[in-house]
Amino acid sequence: MDFLLYIYIFCYGIVLGSFYNVVGLRMPLGQSIIKPRSKCPECGHTLSLIELIPVFSYLFLKGECSKCKTKISFIYPMIEFITGCLFVLALYKATSVGFLIVSITLISMLIIITVSDIAYQLILNKHLLFFGALYLLEYIYFEKFDYRYLLQAAAMFILMYAFAVVMEKILKKEAFGGGDIKLLTLLTFIMGFTNVLLVIYIAAIICLLYIIVTRSKSYIAFGPFISISTIIVWFYGQNIINIYTSIFL
Repeated sequence: MDFLLYIYIFCYGIVLGSFYNVVGLRMPLGQSIIKPRSKCPECGHTLSLIELIPVFSYLFLKGECSKCKTKISFIYPMIEFITGCLFVLALYKATSVGFLIVSITLISMLIIITVSDIAYQLILNKHLLFFGALYLLEYIYFEKFDYRYLLQAAAMFILMYAFAVVMEKILKKEAFGGGDIKLLTLLTFIMGFTNVLLVIYIAAIICLLYIIVTRSKSYIAFGPFISISTIIVWFYGQNIINIYTSIFL
């Protein structure tokens, strides 16, 4: 029975992951997320229902448009598959229905933000405001709202804004985007100040490793690294803290 539940939530996740691709790619361009139906960007072929099955259509079509045979970006099925896997992880780590719902909401927000930040290096205020309001409603409903997190979120915004200003003066260019600052502020409201400090630390390490491996010298969207580290801290933050304290304290 548990196995079937995991299969169900994985399928639910990849379907939503497909939708999150649409949201993350269309909304920054001011396009509707409802219509028109998805098309091949090369030949304009409108995808049929069979071609819209998350993950499996990509595998069945061997990563090509059925009409013009143009290669389809691997990011689409990857986002779908990752969303499904993260939904499974959320179910596995859930200690209550409330935690599962909040976890799925968090994953949904991070996936959409990652898509838009990779594609356009942009984190929309609309996304942050929508999910911020949704989190507030969920926390109030599950009686887990902590007013101290509002103060901590304000402190995080001031800290990161000051950091961005100082770094911009030193580097003579923007070093930290406004979207990243707002995202970290919202995450502080969700997770608390201490956890988000850990998110920033882990994100910086992952980003540094990425730069070293790829030898990238161009501007790098930091949102995906924040998203990855947020997932790590959300589900395994306490384990990381326990390991750290046992070794160094």
